[in-house]
Amino acid sequence: MSVVVVGPGCTAQTDSSNSTPSAEESRTVQVSENTFASEVERATEPLVLVDFWATWCGPCKMIAPFLENLAGEYAGRVKICKVDVDRNEGLARRFSASSIPLVICFKNGVQIDKILGARPESAYRQWIEENL
Repeated sequence: MSVVVVGPGCTAQTDSSNSTPSAEESRTVQVSENTFASEVERATEPLVLVDFWATWCGPCKMIAPFLENLAGEYAGRVKICKVDVDRNEGLARRFSASSIPLVICFKNGVQIDKILGARPESAYRQWIEENL
């Protein structure tokens, strides 16, 4: 497993605002502690990316449109899920998401790689291609 740290990230802080896209707009899947196993670990897609994010995190907001685009582009082969670290503190602790954005790659339900910090869309696309 490799860790890539590039660019700025955010460290944990608290904010009660909520600016997540509506379900109709989003191609990514919001997951919680209750749905993580079924949506990620037992997903039918061979590759699942999980974006640990928060509403107050600027770099998280920067990569969100990239991830939406990639979710549409790779539909059926790659599932992109989002975990709000403020609402799912147990998952944030389980995956050591104290700095965000943190995107973890699961292949057939097993964590295989992760990227910490914001990267350009092309880097996420290349990462997906390397792991498919």
